[in-house]
Amino acid sequence: MKSHNRENETPMMVFKKEHSSLRQKGEDWMQQTTDSYTIKTTLIIIMFSQRS
Repeated sequence: MKSHNRENETPMMVFKKEHSSLRQKGEDWMQQTTDSYTIKTTLIIIMFSQRS
């Protein structure tokens, strides 16, 4: 049995609503971090391929 508040929302629904901006910030941070590591990895590969 799931509990609901006065607005008929489950705890998970309330949590998602209250933390949506935090989730978006986390997604943006992850995308920026991924882009940064992709660039660094590409530069390292180029450096090692030129040594051979």
